[in-house]
Amino acid sequence: MVGSISGIICDGGKEGCAYKTSFISGYVVESALLSMRGAIINYRDGILSSDFIELFKNLGFICNPGMVSTDKAIL
Repeated sequence: MVGSISGIICDGGKEGCAYKTSFISGYVVESALLSMRGAIINYRDGILSSDFIELFKNLGFICNPGMVSTDKAIL
């Protein structure tokens, strides 16, 4: 799931963000069902990793420092 949605950004608590949240909620259920059927994104793809801790380090790096300038541009 992280590999699929890490590109979605939000600029605050408005109706667009609420829409993204509802979209993601459905996507989480779909991802869980696909996972139970063995569908995966290869751990070597993008920010993913075979190690859970490394996966979240990679995701954190995208947030900071990666999204700092994006955050400034949106705001």
